[in-house]
Amino acid sequence: MWNARLAAYGPGDYQPPGGKRPPSAKGRWFARFAGGVADVAKADAAKIVEGIYEHLHCAQYQMRAEEQIRKDGLIAARAKSIANNVFDAGERPGQRANVCGWSEADRAAYVQEGDVASEIRRAAERRERGEGDSGPRGQPTRRANPGRASADLAGAALYAHYGRLFKGADGKPLTIREAEEQKRGLFNLHAAVKAAYARILKHNRKDLPEHKATPNNSRFGI
Repeated sequence: MWNARLAAYGPGDYQPPGGKRPPSAKGRWFARFAGGVADVAKADAAKIVEGIYEHLHCAQYQMRAEEQIRKDGLIAARAKSIANNVFDAGERPGQRANVCGWSEADRAAYVQEGDVASEIRRAAERRERGEGDSGPRGQPTRRANPGRASADLAGAALYAHYGRLFKGADGKPLTIREAEEQKRGLFNLHAAVKAAYARILKHNRKDLPEHKATPNNSRFGI
């Protein structure tokens, strides 16, 4: 391994064992930072270092040289992305922040309005058995992918659960803005559940045929 790392820069030719392809000092970004230099030994190291610094701290580069440079450095861009995808803890003076964005009371309220996980599982099992899907009032719905549990099942159940969780004084569901303002912790929890099911079921409808569900093996995985 040590010889492989130094081979491109040291004297002589390094021959890896087993007839494997010799390593290259050029990474995916070499052409972007070194310009049109083909020989690694002739690359301007100082220029490459300056480019990497600018990429990380000043203005993020694109892989291709002709593409426009982004306005933020890679580190700052990643930090903003992480911050935008973390729930606001809602910390108040004298209170300890909840890093999840919801409290135990919110969790209890969420479960009190129904077991949405069981609803999604039952719907997935019905579909895998070839039975028709049904909406909130029992009416048949169109199946996006017959026989496979997919995101539309979770979406239907979570949509109905939203209506139970966020009711206004008139009994009608609150708007998203109203729900977020009036029941922030509960809203954060519901959003996290939605995101979790979206990740779980994102590629499930592309599953392999050999994973077909049997009475003792559910593709839904729960």
